This record gives sequence, structure tokens and C-alpha cells, in this order.
Amino acid sequence: MNIREAKLNGIRAASEIHHNLKIDTHIKEGLESVDVFEALHRLNIPTICRPLEGLLGAFLNNGEQQGILVTTNRRLPIQRFTAAHELGHYWLGHEQSLDTEETVQLARSAKNLAEIQEIEAEAFASEFLLPKSLLTKTAIRHNWKKADFKKPDIVYQLALRTGTSYEATWRALLENNFIDNQSAEHLSLTPPKSSKKVILQGKTLTDSWADVLHLRDKDNGAHFMASPDDIVLVELEEHSSSGYRWMGLPDNQQFKLISDENKSALTDVIGSITSRNIYFQAKGSINLSMREQRPWQPPNTALKSFEVKIDFFGKEHGLPRAARN
Repeated sequence: MNIREAKLNGIRAASEIHHNLKIDTHIKEGLESVDVFEALHRLNIPTICRPLEGLLGAFLNNGEQQGILVTTNRRLPIQRFTAAHELGHYWLGHEQSLDTEETVQLARSAKNLAEIQEIEAEAFASEFLLPKSLLTKTAIRHNWKKADFKKPDIVYQLALRTGTSYEATWRALLENNFIDNQSAEHLSLTPPKSSKKVILQGKTLTDSWADVLHLRDKDNGAHFMASPDDIVLVELEEHSSSGYRWMGLPDNQQFKLISDENKSALTDVIGSITSRNIYFQAKGSINLSMREQRPWQPPNTALKSFEVKIDFFGKEHGLPRAARN
């Protein structure tokens, strides 16, 4: 088997499992992030997340029993991709595999030094978490064009919506012909640090690895995965000069408001639209349910509503949450 055949095998296997678990149907219905740990649970594949020295993950196979290990030494997006890689080993009937940073990078580069089963599993993982159908649906939802995927800030926000790493995301865009090799090279040389800085506008992260999720009206109704150290910016148009204001921010200990700003429009015309920028952090799971209304009027007079669910649980430990819930 050559490298091209190995990649096609992995892609076909991921498409097969999507069909079996009806994930392809959920993507058509608007799913933006594929839950690999839920898939592992539904397939009754024992999975444990624990510290692994020198390993990203492992597929254990003694011929009669199989299981998956995923390191807790990496953030959730890396855990998810690793879990998908190990699921690929399982679904493709591979032998036991101990996967290090080096073996995965070799598989990603698809060079002759990489083992065929690693190339298959890596192609499976990418197709499982980032199929073309999901990338296309997400682009349509946010009105992103092909040219937008040359921009690091757009690719970074796409990665946060699909629950994958920045690198895995731009590689999937390349594999699915959303970008060319030159654009991929540019993206690879432009890490998310600069994109975070622009969104934060002088605000600081307590952890340099933390993410900055930028939500707009196109995200209404979505569900996101985040970590307690992440910062979320909700940016919404507001008819403040007409007396309207976005209301309904959570008032509990889980929710930590960092700043609430209103950027004035460039015009003084009565009724002109301004921009409401709300920065916050949180713990646990929150349902953000906001309404743009005049404070003195009843909720049913609201111009617009905005609702998202964000799980700030961070990385997986021990039994994955899907197996515990």
C-alpha cells in the first residue's frame, strides 16, 4: 500500500463511521464540532485520559481486547485529535500503537519514513473531526469565503468552533482544497498569538496557551467547548441610541465579567447602531441567553435574542465526560 492509498483508506473509514453513527446527518443539521469521546462511548471502546510520559496517546490491542489511552499533558483540542487518531487505529483493525509527537508529525508529513498504519490513522482523525462537509457548513454559517481562510484570525476562530488545534485546522483546509500550499505555509508561520492579541485589545491571559473565543450574531444557538482560562468576547450590534441594550448576562459565581464596553458608531444619527463588546471568563457550563431590549419594556418587545452554550470544563481527565454523564 502506498501513501496515497493509506490516506484514502483513512478517509473512507472516517466517512463510514460518520454514516454508522449518523454524524453526517448531524453535520447537515448544523453540528459544528464532532464529539470523538461521545463516539468512543457509543462504540463501547474503553478510553482513559491520564498523564503519559512521552506519548500523546496509545491504542492497546492484545488481539481479544482493545482500549485507548490519551494524555492529560495537552489541551483539549490535542486530546480530541489524539483520541480520533486512536479511534482510527481501532476502526481500521490496526496493531497496537504507541503514538508520540514524532510519529504523528511523520504521519502528517506523509513521508516514506512514516508507518502506513500511522498515515491511515492520521488521515482518519482529520476526516473524522474536520470533514469537508463540516468545513463547508461552518463557512456558510459565518459567511466565510475561500479567501478568508488565508487569514490566520479566521482559521483560528474556525479551529475554536470545530474544537481542533490551529495546525490541524489549516492542514484540513489544505487537504480539502480550501487553501493552497502557499497559504498553508503562511498560516503555519503565523501562530494564534497575534490573533489573540488583536481580539483582547490590551487585556491579558493568565495562561499564554489559553484561547480567545470571539462570538458574533452568526454564532447564535451554537455550543462551544472551552477551558476556565479562556476568554470569550461577545460582540453584538446594539441600537443603544434608541434606548435598546443587550440584557441577560449571568449573575452567578460561575460567570466572571472582565469588561463590558460599547463602541460608538462613527455617526451621531439618532438610531445608529453601536457595538457592544462583552469580555468574560467562566467555570463549568453556562447558558448565555441575552435579549436586545429597552430596559423599561417587557422581554417580548426585544428586537433580537442571542443564545449560546459554553462548556468551560477544559481537558479530559480519567474517564471522559461522555462516559460519565
